[in-house]
Amino acid sequence: MNLKKMKIKDINKRGFFKGISDERNINVLYTDVGEIVKGRIFTKKGKLYCDDIKEIIQKSKHRIKPECKYYYRCGGCCYQHLTYEREKQIKTKKAKDLLGGLPEAFEFSKIYNYRNSLEFDVTKNKAGMHPRMSPFLININKCELMTDEINQHLKDAIQENKKEFDGEVRVVLDDNGIVSRWYPKYESKETSIANLKYGKKKLNSKVFYISPDTFFQANEYLYPRWLEKIKFLIQEEKDRFNSALELFSGVGTISFYVEELFKKIRMVENNENSLFLAYKAIEKMGLEKDKFDIIKKDLFQESPSESDLDVLILNPPRAGLSKKIIKFINKSSFKFIIYSSCNYKTFARDIKKLEQYELDKYYIYDMFPRTYHFEILSKLKKE
Repeated sequence: MNLKKMKIKDINKRGFFKGISDERNINVLYTDVGEIVKGRIFTKKGKLYCDDIKEIIQKSKHRIKPECKYYYRCGGCCYQHLTYEREKQIKTKKAKDLLGGLPEAFEFSKIYNYRNSLEFDVTKNKAGMHPRMSPFLININKCELMTDEINQHLKDAIQENKKEFDGEVRVVLDDNGIVSRWYPKYESKETSIANLKYGKKKLNSKVFYISPDTFFQANEYLYPRWLEKIKFLIQEEKDRFNSALELFSGVGTISFYVEELFKKIRMVENNENSLFLAYKAIEKMGLEKDKFDIIKKDLFQESPSESDLDVLILNPPRAGLSKKIIKFINKSSFKFIIYSSCNYKTFARDIKKLEQYELDKYYIYDMFPRTYHFEILSKLKKE
């Protein structure tokens, strides 16, 4: 095997580090800035990569033994070989470089057994995940990021039935246990409300309904603190506000958590299953139905309706805000905006396009420890 020596110079994208070998830039996994390593270099789509370190010549002081026995083969994590303090440094630097300032705080998480949801592929008698640079499936009996309940389900149900099934399995953890759906390969993952599987989840005094077919934050440990901070960011304003608009409202988690702060809340969401579960939560909690104006709309295809509401709440998917939403915000007059994003790059892109608003403050909520993902929670105020 032809091994090349590389000097790791910087942090790169998507969990990679930037290595230099023979004056060439290499995307390197499982290393750290300042290390000198030897590994196998290969080309993919015109770029150079190394995902197989064979020798560490100069070692980072932050390097530790990974908790997971599948770590160097599974594509789920990228920082298990480093201390959590180093992971914090990396994520904070990424945010600071794009946003121009440090966060108000870095909210730490449990780093293992924190996930309340799982998505696994099942095929050819294997159940697991794909390595970062390979299409082949790794058979996994336990994921260190998952809760004990989900890992037990992985062992008892998914691994036991992998011989008879080919497709994808999605699992969420509700207050009573496991809710799962098995999606056969080549069949649509769309599910009607009549066939929807869901469960109940209580956070403080609020009740939500969650499903493998709808979005709910995966971090069991940080989720309540994130919601409390959203409420705090609204309450810290001196003026009292009567109304709010939430785009990408999902099953209603944010709107229902802060509903006592407003007389009227408009929620916009495209997923019919999410809307069904939102209505179910309103009924279960006995909330005033007339307070909520719930609208079904595809926000990537259509613009929100004109709004004279006071506060805007945004929690979009990784793709961020569409051009139509940016245009809508620039024509509106919200007093301030609460914007939470799981993609710091699209977040930075979006806020630069908002003509009336500037970043007042932001927090890092590490919803996805041991991976390169993290959540930005921010308040935007009028310039």
